[in-house]
Amino acid sequence: MKEISSKSSVIKAVSIICTLVLIASVLLPGCNFVKSKDKTDGDSDINADNMAQTELVCPVCGSYEVSGPDENGDYICNSCMAQWSYTDNSGSTVDALGNEVDGSADAGIVDIGVSTGGSGSSGSSGSSNTSGGSSSGNKNSGTTTTANTSNPTDITKPSNQMDLITYLKDVGERYKNVIKFKYDPIKNEITVVSPDGSDTGLFGFKYSFTDKVFFTAEDAWQRNFGYSEAYDKASGLGAIAYDTIRVKFSYNNLDWMIQFWKGQYGFVFVGAEIGIYNRKPGVTDTSYYECADDESKLWMSMNVYRRESSEKNVYNLLFSRSKSRTWWLTGFTPGTLQAGSYTPDIEHTGYLKVDAKIHCTDAEMAQAFVEGLKKVTKVEHNAPARTKAFTFTEVSADKYDSSTLNGKYAVESDGCTVRVCWR
Repeated sequence: MKEISSKSSVIKAVSIICTLVLIASVLLPGCNFVKSKDKTDGDSDINADNMAQTELVCPVCGSYEVSGPDENGDYICNSCMAQWSYTDNSGSTVDALGNEVDGSADAGIVDIGVSTGGSGSSGSSGSSNTSGGSSSGNKNSGTTTTANTSNPTDITKPSNQMDLITYLKDVGERYKNVIKFKYDPIKNEITVVSPDGSDTGLFGFKYSFTDKVFFTAEDAWQRNFGYSEAYDKASGLGAIAYDTIRVKFSYNNLDWMIQFWKGQYGFVFVGAEIGIYNRKPGVTDTSYYECADDESKLWMSMNVYRRESSEKNVYNLLFSRSKSRTWWLTGFTPGTLQAGSYTPDIEHTGYLKVDAKIHCTDAEMAQAFVEGLKKVTKVEHNAPARTKAFTFTEVSADKYDSSTLNGKYAVESDGCTVRVCWR
């Protein structure tokens, strides 16, 4: 028991860490395309109003290691030793905060001097022309190369900064060998397979062209984390609202739980789920179960209906999930249950009806599952947390379809297949 409880705590911690790492790895690289820039529009000259809002960078190498201005209003890059000055439209030389300093230059011209030899710092001095020509001269011995630009705001756009298009290309390059779409012509499904060939789906989901629904892949990432009631309690934070029922029973030296869900998922999907879980017997201090392994998968199918009228017993088929051997049968289709709400209340999630077939391993398992159905006393709603009284009633297989009970089940003639309906 302590082993399961400890594993549950570890898995919860790992899931939180993985979520944070995923957010950091995806979002943080994109921060570079938010450039520091002049808050004024267009290509206006740097002046006292906008220079104070601009982070100073070297126009030659993009370094932020800039010092100045000196007594002549010049700045120098401590990385590449480039030297330049700013001018305003009046012809006065100004510093990075717009304060007038000694010296003068033509309006809108930035002179950049780069030392290529000699000692000390070098830069431009003397005259410059308004047509963007070159100016020459130096303050110390050595050769000086001078460059002018007619757009001083370019100084705030270092070449080593990433823009959105470059970022998206980089992401695509990193994941092109990881995300590989695959179409299965037999099942008429499209999925994403991992490099080792496992059916992981895109973020855990795939699409069926036959059923016309999205559903979870067999090797979805969720399978690594099992099940805990804490997941249902936290799901409302993700704009997910559903009703759920847990059916617990013992079979083949394991404690089993088959859980049902139906409701609204996220902002635009309506759907239902059936999950199969088990664990070693005797565990009572935790709600954690392992997801069923491949040997414990069951053949399942379901029809999901929606009530569209004021008649309580009038339901229209929303979608079907074809018979599949799986540990987690799911289906999601675009739609909402309550106008203007992303977390519909328990009344509106009650507009959905799920009619499922579960093919148990043998008659013994089917009977154990039936005993679990008899013990169900409530439906739980997650967001906000609510419960309502609920029971399953057994009906004969030949009267199952005509029954209008809210909760019913029937064992088919093979003794292994159990039909379950709830709303």
